[in-house]
Formats: sequence, structure tokens, C-alpha cells
Amino acid sequence: MSGASTSLNSVTFVAARVAGAPTYTPQHVPAGGDVNKPNRAMCTFKVFQNINGKPSKFAITAFGKMADVIARSAATGKELTLFCECHSYQGKIPVPNTAPGAPLNFITGQDGQAVLIEKTGFILRRIHFGADSDKTVQTEIQRGERPALWNVAGHADSLAWKTVCQQRNSIEYRADMTNFGYAIVRVPNGQIVPATPGNAAPANGFQGTAQYSAPVPVAAPVIVNGANMGYQAAPAVAPAVVVAPTGGFAM
Repeated sequence: MSGASTSLNSVTFVAARVAGAPTYTPQHVPAGGDVNKPNRAMCTFKVFQNINGKPSKFAITAFGKMADVIARSAATGKELTLFCECHSYQGKIPVPNTAPGAPLNFITGQDGQAVLIEKTGFILRRIHFGADSDKTVQTEIQRGERPALWNVAGHADSLAWKTVCQQRNSIEYRADMTNFGYAIVRVPNGQIVPATPGNAAPANGFQGTAQYSAPVPVAAPVIVNGANMGYQAAPAVAPAVVVAPTGGFAM
């Protein structure tokens, strides 16, 4: 019997929406692992699609730099087009209902070893970002996290919003974060790989709903690189939200 010795597959999700907060696992060395061979960062998230009137959810996994892109940009309701590979594998079963920021644990058998089951996974290779959901936009405007005229071309709000988006998308994961962008951080069992010089999060890094850490007086206008954001700061902090690139492939 002759034929190809290897196979390829590709799965495309068009007009999918992010369903809930992603989960981010930082780059780390597994407990007892080789410190010279750390695991890459991983981000898992679910997307919702309405296919022929039937709602469906799919779990997607991103690794490395793509994991960081998803963590920073995949707000609930965000529209995405995903290009994935489909794989089957023996996987562990996570313990459900783990509190945010708590170590990720797995179900074990009587022998103390993790129980493995056959799984099918979609690994993200390329992504195209679409629009935010109307609910997300309105919520961010009401909270003061997005200027009201952010989408009016040429307006100061629009120019400042683009600057904020660029800054937010450049922030790196920091070991004390319980949230990274829109993602909940799940600390793995093992040693977190520290950020390399030049990749550490800036002093005004964010977590949770992406707030600046530096306090700003109440009712003071938010200034980014000399541009007035055009809206007032919330009490004690001036929040800003990570938003995906305005178009094109992220990687």
C-alpha cells in the first residue's frame, strides 16, 4: 500500500464569539522537570457559534506568543475567525471549580496518578479579530474604560484609544498577576519562568479588568502620550482595556 506518510488537517471557525474568560497558564518548568526545557505559555478559551440554528461551543488552545495575544485581546463576545489544527491526545481531567489564581490540579486514580482520557483538541495557528460585542463596548464606556467617541475617525478619543490599545497589547505577563488581560491566570505545579530582560511588564501594567496601577485623581482627564482621552477617570485609577488589533492576522 502506497500513499502519503503524513496527514494534515485544518479547521476554520468563522464568525465565532468568545464565550467567557480565557484561562492563561504561564510559561513554566513542571515540578521535577528539566529547567532547560520549560513548557510554553498556554491559553485555553471557548468560542460560541450558531450553526444552522444550533448553538455549539468549542474549546481552543493557543501556545507561546499566540497564548499572550489571546489573553490580551479575547474579551467575552469578541468576534473571531480562527484557523486551527485538530489533534487527538491522552489528556488529564482538570478538577472543576478551581478558584481564580489557584494552582491547577487534576483528577487522580487510586494509584495517585492523573487519570487520562482520549481528547480532541483544536490548536490555534492563525487568528483574525473582528468586532467587540455591543454589550462589551457599552459596558466599557459606562465604566470609563473606553472613551465614548472611540470609533469616530479623526476624533481625539479615537486617536487616544488607538494609543491605549497599542500599549495594552505590548504588556507581558508578570508573575504576580492573577489576571492577564482578559484571561484568568492558572498557576501550574512547578516553577514559573521569569520574564527575560526587556520583557517585564511596565510599571503601569494591568490585571483583572485592565486597570492602570498608578492612581489618578478623581474627575481628572486621562492623558496618554499627551492626548486627552476625553473622559473622566474612575475613582483612584484610570482604567484601560486591552483590545485586539484593528484588523489583519495577529500572527
